[in-house]
Amino acid sequence: MISMPDRKSEILATLFSAYGQAGDAKRLAAYTMALKDIPEDVLMKACSLILYSKKFLPAVCEILEACRELIGEVSGNRVKTWAEAWKEICDKMESISVYGKLEWSTPEIKMAVEAYGWRNLCAAPAKDWTTVESQVRRYYENACQRNLQKKNLDYVLKNIRGAELIGLLPGEKKKLTGGKKSE
Repeated sequence: MISMPDRKSEILATLFSAYGQAGDAKRLAAYTMALKDIPEDVLMKACSLILYSKKFLPAVCEILEACRELIGEVSGNRVKTWAEAWKEICDKMESISVYGKLEWSTPEIKMAVEAYGWRNLCAAPAKDWTTVESQVRRYYENACQRNLQKKNLDYVLKNIRGAELIGLLPGEKKKLTGGKKSE
């Protein structure tokens, strides 16, 4: 039976071979190390997805992105396309008043609407609608990018031993300050 690190190396070696990089042992070792925390079955499916969608050997971040896409799709917690986000915003504008209680399906949509302003959105004149949509789209894309950066930072920081003790991870209560624990 093949051990986990060896199995992941085998999955990545197959990916490398498909892109004509089978002899690049150092890069294969670096990819294996960087992706060591990815579950084997997710990595295998992500590599299959990549084989069908990428023309060149992907960077580690592209493999990680494919893993996130798969997990998001299966869990129903994926990042929505701009068209889906805009439809949700427009539907809320039709069904909820300016002062109604807003709940959004993703944090990125919420961030985009808050950045533009719900009242500003609802009060925008029809003649400005194209500009409004473009501005909200930019806010949405920025929110998606920030969220991706946060996920990448969280992924890296979780591997730092003791990160929760020094407050490097979000949501952690205990921090060390001046040698004393504080809440």
